[in-house]
Amino acid sequence: MQAPAPSDLPVQQTVSQNMSQTLPYYDDNVVLMKTSDEAKIPVLLRLWDVTQFRYTNTLLGNSEYTDRWGAVRPVVQRNDFSLNRNLIQFVGHIFDKRLKFNLITWASKSSATPA
Repeated sequence: MQAPAPSDLPVQQTVSQNMSQTLPYYDDNVVLMKTSDEAKIPVLLRLWDVTQFRYTNTLLGNSEYTDRWGAVRPVVQRNDFSLNRNLIQFVGHIFDKRLKFNLITWASKSSATPA
């Protein structure tokens, strides 16, 4: 095992001294990666999430209903949670504080009926 090169030691010490909090931590968003402002390549990566869950319970209601035309229809008996929508964003900057990025992923359930 080789000893680290002398040029690597100051960089490692600077990074460990500047990291006052362990990652990830919360600061308006979940901070996944952050380097110091004086780093050779400054990086900030934050995670932002909006999720909508739905609880559906039709077990205690009627077993059928009458629609507007007078037809009697059955009620689907269910009691479950579902994930309706999910928006995840990765935001931050890299190389320079002025070079910002925003990566968005979006998921939506196409139907409210059980599979």
